[in-house]
Amino acid sequence: MNVLSGKELEFYIEKGLVKNAHEDAPFEDIKVPLRYGGITEKRTKTIEGNSTYERTKESTATIRPGETKLFLTKEDVTTREIGKEYPIRIFGRIYPPNSFVRGAQDVGTGPIDTNWQGGEPLRIAISNNKKESRVTEPRDGKKTGNNTGKKDAGIEIQEGDIIAYVIFEYVSVTTTLDEQTLEDGRNLSEPRFREKDVQSAARRDREILLERIEELEEKYAELLNKIE
Repeated sequence: MNVLSGKELEFYIEKGLVKNAHEDAPFEDIKVPLRYGGITEKRTKTIEGNSTYERTKESTATIRPGETKLFLTKEDVTTREIGKEYPIRIFGRIYPPNSFVRGAQDVGTGPIDTNWQGGEPLRIAISNNKKESRVTEPRDGKKTGNNTGKKDAGIEIQEGDIIAYVIFEYVSVTTTLDEQTLEDGRNLSEPRFREKDVQSAARRDREILLERIEELEEKYAELLNKIE
């Protein structure tokens, strides 16, 4: 597997791989930040066993100790359309920010498959792994104090905060493009799958397909002759 980075990653983001990406910093080397879009989602099950989703607009969302919330991202990812237009299959892996790893937050990570249609924000599950605790007040300069009865305020996520990163990996479905790039001596740091490369690859694939069809037609004619 190969990881999209640099100009290649920038190229596919511009082509629609990630919509609503951060204007100033759409990616960091190989990572694309996913920001909280200001909407959380709660899933409940009906008596019939079906799932329903209720969305709530929250510019500041709080995750209580032991609680898990679904956060909708500002970004919208689609891998299906890229696969239709270019000889490449892309899938993504979601990772938590380093600050979450060091803290009590836990991000439900998972893959974005090569046929992901997109068209809506991603759902990121974030858990607060802290145990519910009570806040105590200092007494006589000591660290221990009286229990105030107040609960831990929890973890706050602000709209626009980075809540996860996605790293895109890919496989090429037309190896001849890499060979052509080397033969032509083009800059390998540039995106290797330009529109003209795709058209050229499509023509070659069509020629191979037509040759194969002719072979099958000849074999079919031979079989008919034997039957007759």
